[in-house]
Amino acid sequence: MIDVDRQHEVGIVRIPVLILKELGLSVQIRIDSRILGNVVIPELNAHDYEADKARFTSIKALLASVASEAGNILIIPRL
Repeated sequence: MIDVDRQHEVGIVRIPVLILKELGLSVQIRIDSRILGNVVIPELNAHDYEADKARFTSIKALLASVASEAGNILIIPRL
């Protein structure tokens, strides 16, 4: 859960599950009544990133590209 004091820093984007699966990532449902369809991608964490930066750098770039496409940004952070 995100600290209440930092919630304004968080955005929500839509990324098709098919893309996540094609990247070899898994998807786990995380029930949250505030966000319909909320999921967690367990492989996207600091430990796995540090262990294989080359792999995750390209994954992060692709996910950022997809997330920034028109219609995929659902909530913009208020920084």
